[in-house]
Amino acid sequence: MKKVLSFIAVILFVSATFAQREVAKKEYLEAFAKTKTMVVLEPNPMSTYNFEIKDAMKREWNITEYDYISVQDYDKMRKDSKYSFITLDDVLFKKDKTKAKYAFICLSLGGKDYKTTSDMPQLVTFPLSYRNIEEEYYSYKLGPILHFMQNHIKLTKDNPNVKVTNIVAYYKKHTPSMKNKTLYLMKENLSNDLNTESKFKKIYPYKFKFVNQEELANVINARQKDAVFFHKVGPMETMKKARVYKIFLGADDGQIYYFDWHMINKKRPDKLLDRDIKLLIKEKE
Repeated sequence: MKKVLSFIAVILFVSATFAQREVAKKEYLEAFAKTKTMVVLEPNPMSTYNFEIKDAMKREWNITEYDYISVQDYDKMRKDSKYSFITLDDVLFKKDKTKAKYAFICLSLGGKDYKTTSDMPQLVTFPLSYRNIEEEYYSYKLGPILHFMQNHIKLTKDNPNVKVTNIVAYYKKHTPSMKNKTLYLMKENLSNDLNTESKFKKIYPYKFKFVNQEELANVINARQKDAVFFHKVGPMETMKKARVYKIFLGADDGQIYYFDWHMINKKRPDKLLDRDIKLLIKEKE
């Protein structure tokens, strides 16, 4: 599916464009609780995303009943308010001069009044990658992301005073410390200032571990207690001028521990920067 969104409308945290198109209205949250959530599978039957989303839903999803449908079924069913939908969407932002295309996982409501998929109320959206990146680089992270999406629904439902205007402050205030967590990182996602254990240890005072993708997938699949991993949404050489979104996400609790973004340039590559680590520590001092 393809969605064209307002660049401003998709901002959850003013400094970091990701994770939420808007704070859902009370009536949308109440309607969602009565729906059955239909997970829209990718057309390719061998899609890694399809295998991983089924496994992740089984492990993580407990907020509504759910089932799986095809893209063709989605086109027929999205007008029915009995359903909510989890989709993997191509997202473009209006007025974004980079013309970058992203892959977002989106939770939205069905209903007869919504002419296009972009009109459907978005309860939660979360960036997975730039669109042309292979699914294997992000699909194994779907469990904690689904966990976060449910956390966010519950947060907005239980805290009616949380609105678009103050959600930034709320999340920043309630982001937990990393002191009692172990941070898992892949070396290739780190800038030259951080890409060895000795360099990283000089700037980061808490527990961490360098892992490869298979090891990180095992940590995530095991929902390893007190594990936090780095999720990067970057173009991976597909674009030279683009944004890089950086998220630290709890493997066992779906909690966001850090979020920010930067524009790629000669001094700021498509990597986690030492500036990010300094900000993370400073925010929780």
